[in-house]
Amino acid sequence: MILCIDSGNSRIKWAWLTDGQWSDPGTATQGDFSALTALTASLPSPRRILLANVAGDAVAASIVDALAPWQRRLDVVRSEAAA
Repeated sequence: MILCIDSGNSRIKWAWLTDGQWSDPGTATQGDFSALTALTASLPSPRRILLANVAGDAVAASIVDALAPWQRRLDVVRSEAAA
């Protein structure tokens, strides 16, 4: 099970990928990290977490903090400008 998180400037979206199937999508207003924290309390630890974030370093740090129990599984995906 992989938790995929897309952190934009106005919303945070997530969904689970298990055996090629998407499930349990969720959303939160940017800056409200309580729903992510709740995931760590109510669900088993995912095999991996992928975070794509365009909202800045402070938001990324807050997401990492919200997912503290699962941090060792978190990978931040970074895009690069095209040549």
